[in-house]
Amino acid sequence: MSNQPDAHNLLVTARQLLLDELVPVLGEQHRYAALMIANAMGIAAREIRPPVSEENLTKALDSFLAGLGADGNCPSVSAEAVLARLIRHRKMPTDAQSCQALTDLLLQLTRSELRISNPKFLNTN
Repeated sequence: MSNQPDAHNLLVTARQLLLDELVPVLGEQHRYAALMIANAMGIAAREIRPPVSEENLTKALDSFLAGLGADGNCPSVSAEAVLARLIRHRKMPTDAQSCQALTDLLLQLTRSELRISNPKFLNTN
């Protein structure tokens, strides 16, 4: 068993050091670049350890696709790609219940992505 920090903790620590100690002393010319780097480090850290279990979302997506008769478990194509193709080709049921289920699923997928790429947006909206 290793007692060393994992990739997530290394990124979080390095990002905090960058923001707390380096950004304040950088000139305006390099400040923006440092903030972009800190933002990228934050996204990478959240991707390594997502804030919410992706397992439930994957099950919901697979279940929705199974209800449509589509197989989301194809190893060469992601379930999200299957869903996107069905939407793009207008292969979705149009009854109210299916439309609501699709809306709920798309909101879950969007919120999951926002938790990684822009968590502040979810906190303010």
